[in-house]
Amino acid sequence: PRPVSSPAHSSLSVPICDLPGDRQRKGHFYCATEGTLLLRYNTMPEWRQELLSRIADLNLRPERETEIVDELAQHLDDRVRDLVAGGATPEEATAAAFLDLDTPGELSRRLSEILHRRPLQLPPLGTPARGAWLGSCLHDLRHSVRSLLRTPVFTLTVVAVMALTIGPTTAMLSIGNWLVWRPVPVVQAQDHLGYAIFATWRDGGSFQPDFVSPANIADLLRASSTMEGMAGVQEASESVSVGALPAESIGTAHADANFFSILGLRPAAGRFFAPEEDRLPRGAAVAVVSDAFARRNFGNARDAVGREIRMNRHVLSIVGVAPPSFRGVTAFSAVDVWYPGSSYRWLHYFPDDEQTAQRGTGTFYEFIVRARPGVSFDAISAELAVTAPRLATLFPDANAKFQTVRARVFPGIGSPFERDDNRDLLRRLLLIGAALVMLGCANVANLLIFRGVRRGREYALRIALGASRGRLIQHQLLETCLLTTAGALFGIGIAAAAVPLILSLVMPSVALNTPDLAVPLDVRALAGTLALAIGTGVVAGLIPAWLNTTRVATGGLSQAGRHGTPRGQRLRSGFAAAQLAISLTLVIGALLMVTTFRGLMTTDLGFDPNNVSEHRIDVASLGYGPSEALRYVRDFNAALAVTPGLAASFSTGAPTATSQSVDVRRTGDPDDERIRVRANAITKNYFAVTDIPILTGRGFTAEEELATGDRSGSAAIISQSLARRLFGAAEPLGRRFDVVSGRSVHSVSVAGVVGDIRPKLRRTDLELTVYEPFAREPNTRQTTLLVKSTRPLTEVAALVKAAGGRADANVPVFGQRPFRVWVDQQLSTQRVFAWVLSLLGGLGLVLAAIGLYGLLSQSVAERTREFGIRMAIGASRRHVIALVARHAAVIGVIGAGAGLPLAFFGARVLESQLTGISAHDPRAYVAAALALFAVVLVAAALPARTATRVQPIEALRMD
Repeated sequence: PRPVSSPAHSSLSVPICDLPGDRQRKGHFYCATEGTLLLRYNTMPEWRQELLSRIADLNLRPERETEIVDELAQHLDDRVRDLVAGGATPEEATAAAFLDLDTPGELSRRLSEILHRRPLQLPPLGTPARGAWLGSCLHDLRHSVRSLLRTPVFTLTVVAVMALTIGPTTAMLSIGNWLVWRPVPVVQAQDHLGYAIFATWRDGGSFQPDFVSPANIADLLRASSTMEGMAGVQEASESVSVGALPAESIGTAHADANFFSILGLRPAAGRFFAPEEDRLPRGAAVAVVSDAFARRNFGNARDAVGREIRMNRHVLSIVGVAPPSFRGVTAFSAVDVWYPGSSYRWLHYFPDDEQTAQRGTGTFYEFIVRARPGVSFDAISAELAVTAPRLATLFPDANAKFQTVRARVFPGIGSPFERDDNRDLLRRLLLIGAALVMLGCANVANLLIFRGVRRGREYALRIALGASRGRLIQHQLLETCLLTTAGALFGIGIAAAAVPLILSLVMPSVALNTPDLAVPLDVRALAGTLALAIGTGVVAGLIPAWLNTTRVATGGLSQAGRHGTPRGQRLRSGFAAAQLAISLTLVIGALLMVTTFRGLMTTDLGFDPNNVSEHRIDVASLGYGPSEALRYVRDFNAALAVTPGLAASFSTGAPTATSQSVDVRRTGDPDDERIRVRANAITKNYFAVTDIPILTGRGFTAEEELATGDRSGSAAIISQSLARRLFGAAEPLGRRFDVVSGRSVHSVSVAGVVGDIRPKLRRTDLELTVYEPFAREPNTRQTTLLVKSTRPLTEVAALVKAAGGRADANVPVFGQRPFRVWVDQQLSTQRVFAWVLSLLGGLGLVLAAIGLYGLLSQSVAERTREFGIRMAIGASRRHVIALVARHAAVIGVIGAGAGLPLAFFGARVLESQLTGISAHDPRAYVAAALALFAVVLVAAALPARTATRVQPIEALRMD
């Protein structure tokens, strides 16, 4: 017999048996011929499939795996051949060969002989393989790690871009969620809660709130078919002390007895207010404290119940502790003590008379409303618009205000106007985050596509060695997942660090006043940003893998990785142009905002906010009368005078605050010529502390600043603009004018003229101001202390508190903040946009340059043969440079053509934040376009230089 072989089959010639003609049995084909039977049986695919499944768990290298399978298959072929030659049928021979391998340890022994190691304990042949796919994934994962470590620059760039995309975006969305969407902790069924404000509403949305008495609220609830309940709440700050500790100003709130039940809260310890503890004319001396306050002062919640605190020098007994994490009904609430609303008047030393129980008196104008199921808040507002005026008819003397006062109910709890401001901030953060995500995703996609295209020859070699398209795509997917996962981990760390930084930029006063405020990362924001960034990376990683495997299938190994397909080139060019367009838009926005920011920073405020801090004192809540308050200020001022390194001044208002307004007129002028001005009562160091210049005349003397007595004929200081309004070009010193405050009128003489101040950065009008000696102002019980010092704020605050403690330990000094924070708050939006847009624009240009450089480098590599031919037939180096530059210029023009209209329309978003520059200022657009083309030229320089170094002979030999 003559054996006949083929790559996939073995053939044997045996004597003819008595066979009934031609027939086919399960892969064995019998053919009757002249004197012989040609037996062809398909063995190799059977052996290979079975053997591959059996050794998959060994995780061998592909080439080693192929060698072992071939050797074992040859052993099985030899065994079948021997059995058939001995007279066995092909079926019997195949079964016997399988049976040999089923012998315990046989396959392990043969593999051990091949691998030269101890016998492997493998399950019998024929059982299903386990972990084959997992083994291939682990193998590809190890290969991906090694591959990424071999290209550290690319790996670090992609990880950094992913982290800088995921981190800040997650931080901004977390802040937005915390401000707008975050539910108040532990409050039940918040979708049924609304916020009602009783006020006189004016056109344009402004309003004047008015208090509503408990009796009127009870009548409104009895007549209501839309509300389950209504509870008043008002948050403030009070002087609170525990034991022998000095008094501190902490967050407090007075609330109705049903406040906690309407919110659905349960106490962490003790109980909430009982109805009988919240009845006029005098509520009970009880309090509910926060869990944080209880732990800070008493160790735990249970130990706080029954203890006493002093608030405004009154003793209150703690009856309960609020649930953990509940500090109030707004995003910035930091309430530590709640007390009954009916206790407000006596706790603040109001006269204790019967009028406190009448309908015309109340302590609330903001209320929490719980709607009945299925009732909208508009329906509640409509009902109150009908029932509230009836109270004016039923009780005309006490409720005349309800002829103009109306209630408006807004969804959610907390101030709706604060939520609207937060929504505006959130929209700005979302726009910035969207731009950041688009820029980051475009950069990652471009980098991954560029890397994938450069690996075309590697893919071709793998396919030639037997790798399938699915295996290559799996490998690319694992590599991309490694990059995106590393970027995500670093991004989470950046997000956690960026939250307080961004919060200090957008809300500097909040970050200063509540340093322990913690805004958590929002899981939904993180998941959404991760999904978008990782999805972009996966798609961008799979595109070149798909294109490369298609190219190899159609173009062969020799061209793989050297000539890109037109579709791939257009795709990469499109990504580069998109990056340039987005970067150009961000750069234009950054130029507009930086110009605005620099203009506002150089605005002359009329005073110097640097090294000046503001501190507040409220002795009115402690029951101090004018004489006691003035005595305290004198003692405090004396204690500060001997404190080295501090210059201090007391006033009824800081330059940045809204102070009392009065009317002034020249003495003897008619009443209709009065001018509305800002009034401020100050001590003598006020102008030195604030650096408001005295233009003519003098300041107040030590005798004038704290001297009491008749106000008529006393000295006054006026601003320059007010001097012009009152006296024109005449000399103002010594001239007299009248100050009209309510029904009080007194005449003063001008002792000096000082510079104007501008309390609003974005307003051009100057403020007309009259300054009088501090002691001559009867409302000296609420005082602002201004301190100028080069020391750190914490040290200044400690020195001020120590001096205040020496004057009176019962009076807390609170609300300390630098004047610079006021400026930062005025510029918070402009600062955020300027910094973020500048950062994104600069980062975008850098990454766009990297992406464009990679694209042009790949293009030069793909066109090496073309450049060689051109130079061989006489093309100059200048001509080759022009070809590369033309390619870069086309991408730059496309990017600019898309970016300029995008920036033109996008500038409308910034228009309300711009000052001193138009949103369509051509200088910004021209400067940004020039910067873009400079980046394009820089990115094209090195690839063009590389193209000129192509040797024609070497280029023609490449194929």
